[in-house]
Amino acid sequence: MSGKILDLQGIRGIAILAVLGFHFFPKCFPNGYLGVDLFFVLSGFLVCMLLTGSEAENMTKIEIFCDFYTRRLRRIVPLYFLFILTSLISLHTFFPKIVIERNEKSAKRAIFFISNQLKSNEDNYFEQMNSAFDIFTHTWSISVEIQFYLLAPFIFLVNFGKLPRKCVFSGLLLMSYGYNFMYLQEDLAFFDIFARFWQFFMGILVYLFWREKRSQDDYDILMDNEDSEENEKKNNWIFQTVLVVLLIFGVFLPIPIHAKFLSLIIFFVIPIIAILNLEKIPSKISNPVEMMNIEWSLKDQQNLRYSKCFIETGHLFGKCYHSDLNSDSNSTKNEKKFKIMLFGNSWAANHAAIVHEECGGKASEILQIAAAGCEPLVELECYDGCNKFSLEIQENLKNFRPDYAFHIVRPFGLTENSTENLENDRIFQFMLEKTQEISKFVSKKLYFLNSIPDVNTRNIARIVQFLERNQTDQLDKILIDSENHYEIARNRITNLVEKCGEKCEIIDYYPLFFNEKTGNFRFYDENGYSYLTGGNHLSPKGLEFIRPVWRKLCEGI
Repeated sequence: MSGKILDLQGIRGIAILAVLGFHFFPKCFPNGYLGVDLFFVLSGFLVCMLLTGSEAENMTKIEIFCDFYTRRLRRIVPLYFLFILTSLISLHTFFPKIVIERNEKSAKRAIFFISNQLKSNEDNYFEQMNSAFDIFTHTWSISVEIQFYLLAPFIFLVNFGKLPRKCVFSGLLLMSYGYNFMYLQEDLAFFDIFARFWQFFMGILVYLFWREKRSQDDYDILMDNEDSEENEKKNNWIFQTVLVVLLIFGVFLPIPIHAKFLSLIIFFVIPIIAILNLEKIPSKISNPVEMMNIEWSLKDQQNLRYSKCFIETGHLFGKCYHSDLNSDSNSTKNEKKFKIMLFGNSWAANHAAIVHEECGGKASEILQIAAAGCEPLVELECYDGCNKFSLEIQENLKNFRPDYAFHIVRPFGLTENSTENLENDRIFQFMLEKTQEISKFVSKKLYFLNSIPDVNTRNIARIVQFLERNQTDQLDKILIDSENHYEIARNRITNLVEKCGEKCEIIDYYPLFFNEKTGNFRFYDENGYSYLTGGNHLSPKGLEFIRPVWRKLCEGI
């Protein structure tokens, strides 16, 4: 299925038709030039989507800049320069000499993306278009786009304190439109990047509102509720049709209307009506338990960040030392303190708060190291980054020399390529070799979290529905991801601990989650609260459910 937003593709199509209509049939479509304005609004939407997406991946600001500029320039520059090259070849092949010098100057400005900078009264866009002497006339819009791209990340990533981004960009939008409307001549306003900012900012605002409303739609996929989707279509098709008709009518109206007045209607009134309409659409989920399950999954990534374990790089995962170790414990001052190390993949970060709260009172230091999707004891041929992480774990164990270490992973590679004879199991033998190496750096105990099944995340949002229909047996079955071979990982970890000897022990959630009466795993409580999130991490409810395991363990060290 395409990752493109079809609504945007439709608007892009309207914009293309508007521009083509204006150029080929200007008398019939005198307002078609507003299609370019639509492109600027779409660009603002896209830029905001890219930058917020990079933020969600917890990139540093430098990484966000590099990623954004690389993706945008790679998409635009090659074809753009190819266009300039072929245009220059055509210029010297087919055009009269009298226009060559002027076009060469325009080409230089196009190469440096400054075609929108007016140098004389002759640079009026509509006059140049009518004369058709300058073949680079139309590159002005690309120049405006690129200039906005150069400035956008800086504007977007500025820290405005507690002021919401929607307020910031609303203010900037009004300032830009006021600058356009009140101070600039019409020719200057057509080309000036600062006079065009309000259109990009409108796209940004639409994305910010759209993303706010998107949470419900994301979880319609989890719920797989076709009836709900059909009802929404019936309720909204009239309104959506009216908006599209207004947009098409404004752009393709065969009567010239003052540009500023028409653009005000198209780019202010219609989005405002759309936003107000969205506010009135009732939520299809009213059950508070359902809403909480959804919220836990939506906030899954941010809940992996623990406030008392600050990662200096700013990333979600990495290396950090826990602070305020005695604040969550009733330990005495004279009690012996131990060095504790927590390492693994995102599940290690998922357990940070539990380890801190239950073991922190007995710890002099807690070191945490986590990397997404990596297993320190598994060699991955396809991902060298995880192999480097494995070496980093070993180096930190060697330097830190913990008394107690916790290997906490959600298994990926551990579930693959099983063999009946562990002596011939390459994955197990590598695990055993690694464990023998790292156990030398742990003075007392090395704990391994044993494997439990992954859940089918599409069905998390359906838990309450099944409970209301008293279909728990069916729910237990469809909630388990049948393609996750957790038993293979359990077998390897169990045998690994046996071969490791007295220094190694298992932490096992199997008895908690496996329901002996039904013979199935149960990853929710009697009220329908899910123990796991859409990212297959323990939810806040799930963490509380496994807390007794950690309390007993930490009391015993």
